[in-house]
Amino acid sequence: MTPLQRFIAILQLEKKDILQIFFYAIFAGLVSLSLPLGIQAIINFIQSGRVSVSWILLVILVVFGVALVGILSLMQLRITENLQQKIFIRSSFEFSYRIPKIKF
Repeated sequence: MTPLQRFIAILQLEKKDILQIFFYAIFAGLVSLSLPLGIQAIINFIQSGRVSVSWILLVILVVFGVALVGILSLMQLRITENLQQKIFIRSSFEFSYRIPKIKF
């Protein structure tokens, strides 16, 4: 088995986790793309000197968006860490199976 085939086999075993990581990354990216528009609108409201409900609502939405991106990033890191632990455990069991069979 070549290293590439072994890598693909590992990815196939963890397909669900990898898809979750992609989903969180795409969703966090979309939210991150909308944040500069909200910040620009807030700056325009401040420059005009008006304090209104829409200005306050925009600030709340931007803060919520930043928090959401942070939470999604943490979820990605958690899944990635669990994935690394699973791969390490699987590899260590494979090595523990192979080491006694080595002939000196």
